[in-house]
Amino acid sequence: FGCSVSNDYVTAFYMHMAMLPMLITIILAAWLAAKIYKLLMCCKLCKPHYDNKTLYARVLRLTNFIVFVMYPGMGLRIFRVFAVECYSPKETKDSDPMNPTYSEIVEECELGQTYMRSDLSINTEDPRYKTMKWFAGIFIAVYVIGIPSLYILILYKKRHIIAKDPENGELIHPDDHQEVMRCQTEFGSMYKDYKRKYYWFELVEMSRKILLVGALVLLGNGGMQIFAGIIICFVYILLASYL
Repeated sequence: FGCSVSNDYVTAFYMHMAMLPMLITIILAAWLAAKIYKLLMCCKLCKPHYDNKTLYARVLRLTNFIVFVMYPGMGLRIFRVFAVECYSPKETKDSDPMNPTYSEIVEECELGQTYMRSDLSINTEDPRYKTMKWFAGIFIAVYVIGIPSLYILILYKKRHIIAKDPENGELIHPDDHQEVMRCQTEFGSMYKDYKRKYYWFELVEMSRKILLVGALVLLGNGGMQIFAGIIICFVYILLASYL
């Protein structure tokens, strides 16, 4: 019967970009169903034991986990859209009228001879590629930049509560116990693995991942890509060791 769904890069790109909203929609639907179930169940035997705060915290924690797992892959998929290469360069001789002795061979790509590195069946002159490239620019703003910006906003708003969250199993002050535990349950996955004064280090980790798996794609497959990757890892190790 054959495959009824195209499996080229354009289709995979749109499916990958739609995956995160779809998963978040499923989580929200499950959250709504759990709330409705709690309201409808009047029998003590069937009534669930969770409360709305616990349910909300679990939704945030699961959403954060999904974003954390999918973020590098989405960045890679987006940046690959801009990684193109000319496979039929035309050599032309460039000269300088002011300097008759100057001569240089310049490679120019003929129209319609540039293809995606990730899928050689897609030409950059293809209308589908041009549309995908336009959407990729939007998704850079929404995903690549938007997700870290959202993390920055959340951590900045919660910075005073995070400072009250003790390290190494120390006791929480009774006056701050409720708000600290709520922040820890909802957003603890963003900062709990780091010292409290470096609660923002998760943003450094996200930047390292997106640079290594995404932005390096734009440098091609040569030695520059390896060199840039080593520099990024070296800077990250220095920063982690200093902090």
